[in-house]
Amino acid sequence: AECGIVLGLSLFAFAGILSATGLHLLSACARAVPDGSFNVMADLTVPTLKVLADLAVAFKCFGVGTSYLIVIGDVMPDACRTLFCSDDNPHCALDFPLSLLTNRRLWIFVFSVTCVAGLVCFKKLDALRATSALSLMMMVYVCCMIVAYAWIPQLDPCAGMGDDCKGDIYITPPHNPFAILKVIPIFIFGYTCHQNTFTLVNELKHPTQSRCDTFIILAVTTCCLFYFVVAYSGYHTYGSNVSKDIIAAYPNTKFLAVGRIGLAFNMAFSYPLQ
Repeated sequence: AECGIVLGLSLFAFAGILSATGLHLLSACARAVPDGSFNVMADLTVPTLKVLADLAVAFKCFGVGTSYLIVIGDVMPDACRTLFCSDDNPHCALDFPLSLLTNRRLWIFVFSVTCVAGLVCFKKLDALRATSALSLMMMVYVCCMIVAYAWIPQLDPCAGMGDDCKGDIYITPPHNPFAILKVIPIFIFGYTCHQNTFTLVNELKHPTQSRCDTFIILAVTTCCLFYFVVAYSGYHTYGSNVSKDIIAAYPNTKFLAVGRIGLAFNMAFSYPLQ
């Protein structure tokens, strides 16, 4: 909403190109130094800054992992209210013991113990292929849900809600251009995966540069297309009034509750990748 359609989609593409370039360079380093890592590369290039490199990776992974737990704590209580409250009162106060299901700390603890704790024990990323496939399926469901709300008239959440529901749609940035600077980290964050490059190249059979580049291009292009579809569909639904948390903006339906639960599992399954 801060960027408009043209600049917003352009920033997604530009961030994807920068991400792919960085991944290409990292994969070249990983091939040049077998069993390498950020620590090993820092030791070979700037040994005096090796600790700084380790701290940068640690802070980044800690921040992303924490954000995953926050999302789980946000979506699960809402999903439970939708499932156990009546359609006439989707924000009802559940009685004990069902009221425990609306406690965000409980859900963070449950997912941490049942999903995260076990998955982080695997030593190879290849062991996460099944959960990664499930995560992708869940994201496809969420993407289809957002597209359905945007393009199927019967599901339009703004139908009959008046002019306050849907704002204007801007092709160019609607506000002060400097306001765009505060949303640029969101575009960059969307392609965060570089910490796994060394591990992926080390586990890849016949890790030629052409094979590495093929995987990089496929991964970044797939992400970019997902972002294009979801961002444009959400903006088409609510215009300039689109919420920063698009999932929270939709009506509380069983259809949406399944998407929220799927998103929570996606976060839990993605945590070990950090």
